[in-house]
Amino acid sequence: MFRKSSKLIIVLSLVLILSACSTGNDTGSGEFELGDPIATVNGVELHEGPYKRAVQRMIAGYQEQGLSLEGEMGETVKERINDQVLNQMIQVEVMTQEAQELDLAPSDEAVQSEIDEFRNHYGSEEEYQKALSDNLYSEDEFRKIILEDLSVRALFDEQVGDVSVTEKEVEDYYLELVQKAQDQIDARKAAGEEVTKEDMAMMAPPLFEEIRDDLTDQLIQLKTQEKQMDYLNDLMEKSDIEILIEE
Repeated sequence: MFRKSSKLIIVLSLVLILSACSTGNDTGSGEFELGDPIATVNGVELHEGPYKRAVQRMIAGYQEQGLSLEGEMGETVKERINDQVLNQMIQVEVMTQEAQELDLAPSDEAVQSEIDEFRNHYGSEEEYQKALSDNLYSEDEFRKIILEDLSVRALFDEQVGDVSVTEKEVEDYYLELVQKAQDQIDARKAAGEEVTKEDMAMMAPPLFEEIRDDLTDQLIQLKTQEKQMDYLNDLMEKSDIEILIEE
């Protein structure tokens, strides 16, 4: 729980590291078709083909983790995945458009550099192309998603920027953790469980000085995410979005 975590931003693009979760499907030319429009964002169409392939990649990711998507519960999870992917696609399009409007979109050279980094992970061009195919990416679609990813990062860097926290905020955050641990202990006792001193020591967070830096990083990350979501929600409210498929 108290591992040191890097400072992260919310990147809402659908980029996955190639071969992190292969769909296991053979690909034919028809699989990379755009298909019919499923939504419009400020007049720009989002299409069924990329949407379905993104859903397949996410499902494959769940399955790689050993999660079953069978039965009624599995169908519920799949419905949530469909909604999540559609929402992400819309959010990414909104932010990509804003990055372009603010002249923050990456250059062709920057996009190509990112693609080259992926390509260099593989021993040959053939293996790289196979990784694209296994993950249901055409080269054009993968390039577009890299562009979107860099656009979102640039937009957040420019519009949200760095976040700082005070010592008081970190101390209060620590006290919340201490209180949560005590609440868990009290709940177990109220349920008639025996809670030993060893149990309480295991449940309690380490001393404040031992985890101060970790807590600071965690709190900065949380506040950064909150600011990013506030900014994104504002962009979404200002956008003209139309869903063309049944959710």
